[in-house]
Amino acid sequence: RIESRLALYHHLENDRAKIIDAIEKAIRRAYDVHNPFRANKAAKVYLYASLAGGTGSGGFATMACTMRRLLGGSRGHVMIGTFVMPNVFKAKGLPPNQFDKIMANGYSALTELELLESASPAAPVEFHYDPDSAERALVDRPPFDQVYLVEEKTSDGVVIADPSGVYPAIADAAFAQIFSTIV
Repeated sequence: RIESRLALYHHLENDRAKIIDAIEKAIRRAYDVHNPFRANKAAKVYLYASLAGGTGSGGFATMACTMRRLLGGSRGHVMIGTFVMPNVFKAKGLPPNQFDKIMANGYSALTELELLESASPAAPVEFHYDPDSAERALVDRPPFDQVYLVEEKTSDGVVIADPSGVYPAIADAAFAQIFSTIV
């Protein structure tokens, strides 16, 4: 988790991996005045990650705060996070010592998410997400407007034995969120 965060931080510094550049280009294309479908509309940004391993659990907050900064705050953008919980991978056949590690990653990520979601102008949260700007050390609004946590059990208590069964459910939910007016 920490290695992932440090690697992402390293790649964001001076935009070594051109991550910022790619996001800024996508934002410019989306708000191009010649694009009648997007001009001057609020964006909905969907961030998907697993909270089990290091990449998702270590990088989700940095990416969300970076996206918020790049989008700006004047258009009412909506940031939606969908996160797969570590226990979804329990049936994957992990050795017991690995399962403890991914559960710890998930716990740390959820603790961080809870803290960041409490951010407000009256009570900003210290979080260094921008390596190129020391003054961007405080987050004064939640990184996400909506958060979805994906478990290995359905609402009826049915356990999904094969973790790969979760992915179609996430894809169906994403389709409903993006292409319908349900959410």
